[in-house]
Amino acid sequence: MSNLIIILLPTIILLSGAAILFLLPLTRGRNIPRLLPLFTMVIILLALMVAFKYPGHGSWDPQTKLTSEDGALRVTAPGMWVIYLSLMFSLLLVLVAWNPQRTAVPELKGELKGSDTFFSSYTMAPEFFALLLTSISGLVLLAVANNLIILFLALELVSLPTYVMVTLSRWRMQAREAGLKYFFLGALAAAIMAYGFSFLYGLTGQINLGSIGSHLAAAENINPFCIIALVLVIIGLCFKIAAVPMHFYVADVYQGAACPVTALLAFVPKFAGFYALILIMKSAVLPLMGLPNDASPYNINSSIGLLFWILAAATMTAGNLLALMQKNVKRLLAYSSIAHSGYILLAFLALPQITKQTQFITLADSAQIAIIFYVAIYGVATLGAFAVLSLLEKQSDEAQQISDLTGLARSHPGYALALAVCIFSLIGMPLTAGFVGKFYIFSTLIQSTGLISHYWIVVLLVIAVINAAIASAYYLRIIGACYLDDGPFTAKLNSDGYRAIGITVAAIITIILGIAPSLLLNKF
Repeated sequence: MSNLIIILLPTIILLSGAAILFLLPLTRGRNIPRLLPLFTMVIILLALMVAFKYPGHGSWDPQTKLTSEDGALRVTAPGMWVIYLSLMFSLLLVLVAWNPQRTAVPELKGELKGSDTFFSSYTMAPEFFALLLTSISGLVLLAVANNLIILFLALELVSLPTYVMVTLSRWRMQAREAGLKYFFLGALAAAIMAYGFSFLYGLTGQINLGSIGSHLAAAENINPFCIIALVLVIIGLCFKIAAVPMHFYVADVYQGAACPVTALLAFVPKFAGFYALILIMKSAVLPLMGLPNDASPYNINSSIGLLFWILAAATMTAGNLLALMQKNVKRLLAYSSIAHSGYILLAFLALPQITKQTQFITLADSAQIAIIFYVAIYGVATLGAFAVLSLLEKQSDEAQQISDLTGLARSHPGYALALAVCIFSLIGMPLTAGFVGKFYIFSTLIQSTGLISHYWIVVLLVIAVINAAIASAYYLRIIGACYLDDGPFTAKLNSDGYRAIGITVAAIITIILGIAPSLLLNKF
């Protein structure tokens, strides 16, 4: 079997499962809807088993593990961990979306009203699980991408299913409006990114990421069009990671989509965007930084450092300040996701590792691990929070206001505890995975060398700490509503065993990785 087929096999399995699910509505089996989540989990587990057969799995080695014959695909240690974590997250997401009480999708007749049109009904449709597998397959393909075409196609394979999922996730005009906004802004971001890729190809004549890096490193000076290309690509990827200045869509989309879909949006596109940014840093930014300063009219090191400094500071601050003003819990978590993107961007200042003795530049393993670990634990905590919200119904719709959580601890203490654990992790409290994630991000930033002076690093750390304090203020309002606010619990809780298992697993993972992070970090 060729290396190309071996590398693509997990993606092929996921897309084959998605194709089967897309065809299921043509059948008339009555029990098919109840088997959809189980079939989806089998497909994901099969893809995960195949991925574990990659050579050298389970160890962090920056060297390439496997490369396709044409060089378009390659398996590396960071890419393997992206595959493992994304597939494991998707298993958890299937549990959260598994709602056997809602096995039929109502016919769309205007703006439907009534409890029989509860928002989660769509999450038991075959199309939901098919689109989920398609989006995850894009992330798996991205993890092994080694040229611009595969990279772009993988990013769009991640994004395109989410546009449909947002639009169809709730039978409300709000969801259709959110999906339309998300689609048009996503198309704009894709066009900007593709324009940047075209500049890189035009300057180098190469689409292979390694060849692009070699061509840029061999140049005598930095072409100004290369700077334009990098700025365009980074701006396009800012949409995927929900970072300033491409963050405006987040609140409307999170509010419009059903909670299981929102949980997916908080992790899958963000993970794809950050890993794509790592690949761009390695293939295009590091070779430019390797050019002698006296051979270039630009100080690329300080310019890249300033760019990520501004992106991180602006994204953290904008996200937290906007979240502080929210009373709608889904919009609050949407803006907080922007802030978390800002925290992750801190590690990009430490990503280029410059050896002072030899001026050799490479990607710092510690920064890559910090980025991947933080996105993973953020995704689990956010999934747990949205999973609890997905159980709550008020006036035949999602219970979205913070006040709707009043009395949850007295009526349903288990769900309130799980929500509190996930929120504490998002705050970064000790004994939760969120604290470990922030600690590694901040420690890698302190150890950064070569991009900007330590003075500006200290300033950025102060900004990050202030933002963390602001985040505590609005996150604690959610916990306060559950435990401290007087009044009865007025929302309806639609509980079932499967989603309860998903919520429990998310909370347990958050605690275990907070107490013993070495269980995962030692695997890197």
